[in-house]
Amino acid sequence: MNRLCIHATCVSLNGTAVLIRGPSGSGKSSLALQLLESAGTGLTADVIKVEHVSDDQTELLVRDSRLLASPPHVIAGLLEVRGQDILRLPHLIDVPVVLVVDLKSASRIERLPEVSELMTDILGVKVANVAIDPTHASAAARLRVAWAAAEKA
Repeated sequence: MNRLCIHATCVSLNGTAVLIRGPSGSGKSSLALQLLESAGTGLTADVIKVEHVSDDQTELLVRDSRLLASPPHVIAGLLEVRGQDILRLPHLIDVPVVLVVDLKSASRIERLPEVSELMTDILGVKVANVAIDPTHASAAARLRVAWAAAEKA
């Protein structure tokens, strides 16, 4: 099995993982916290259940041609709320990854990216990819929209 540990926070939406990548202090944990606190319905009437997978570091492995995300053992169940505390939360393991979110400032995000830019390859598995500005008020909603599109693909 191929394995990799990356600098990313991960949440599960209805049982599929979203990797949130960005440098330290870019808002990975904050965006995950927004999602965890705003679970509910999106643009449809469907309920979106959001669960914690990992914060800051995520272990990835390929099994049966699927990319799976889990927390490293030493930080499993922990989520940092910068300037406040480290929360202990229930967490999931081996969640299939369907979306990678790269955190960038709005000025660095293409308005209508090429289709080829909307996919990324991790350990030989193609995964939907989107750039989001974590400081934008609609960041969590934009992530949910991208996740819903990736789920349908």
